Amino acid sequence: MTSEDDMTGLVRLTLDRFERLDVLICNAGFGVAGAIDQVPPEQMQKLVDINYTGTYHAIRAALPLFRRQHAGHLVIVSSIVGKRGVPYMGAYSATKFAVRRDRPTGVCCSFPSGHAAAAWAAASVIERHLGYRMGLPTIVIASYVATSRLHENVHFLSDVLMGSAVGVASGWTVVGRHGRASYAFTPVPVRGGLAMQISRVDNRN
Repeated sequence: MTSEDDMTGLVRLTLDRFERLDVLICNAGFGVAGAIDQVPPEQMQKLVDINYTGTYHAIRAALPLFRRQHAGHLVIVSSIVGKRGVPYMGAYSATKFAVRRDRPTGVCCSFPSGHAAAAWAAASVIERHLGYRMGLPTIVIASYVATSRLHENVHFLSDVLMGSAVGVASGWTVVGRHGRASYAFTPVPVRGGLAMQISRVDNRN
C-alpha cells in the first residue's frame, strides 16, 4: 500500500491474469492508541502512509484502467471515528477523516443504505419461501424503498445498490435451502368477511 510501484504492479498483475479489473476495494489500514503527544512522529507517518496515501496510490493505479474499460468501481472504506472521534484514537481518526465521504445532504456518513438492506432482505426471504409470484409485491415495495432514498437525496446510488445487495445476500443466507417449497393460499369465510389461510404443501414424497 505504501509503494506506488507495488500498487501499479498489482493492477498490472490483475489485468494479466483476469484481463480486466471491475472493483477496487481500499480497506487496508491500522490504528494507534494514545494521546496525540504520545504518538511518535514515525508512527504517525506510517498511519498516514497506509490509511491515506496508500489509498491514493491504489486509486491512482486503477483509474487509468477503469477509463480504458469505460467501467469500474472504487470502494473506499472509512470509519465513523473519522467524524466522531474516540478518546486516545485521534491519530487514527485524522487519517479516516481524510478518506471519508458524507451523504449528499452533508450529514455523516456515506454507507450502504439500511432502509434498502432491510427492505430487500424481507423481500428475499418471502420470495425464497413463497416463490417469485408471491414475492413480487414485496420486491416492488423494496424497489420503492430503495429508490426513495435517492429521491430524498439521502444516499448516493452506490450506497443504495450496496445496501440492496447486502439485503438480498442476507435474506438468501437466512433462508438457505429451506425456501421454494409450495404454499397454498385458501380464502376462508369468517364472520364479517374473508380471511386468507396459508398452507405449506410438502412435495418431497
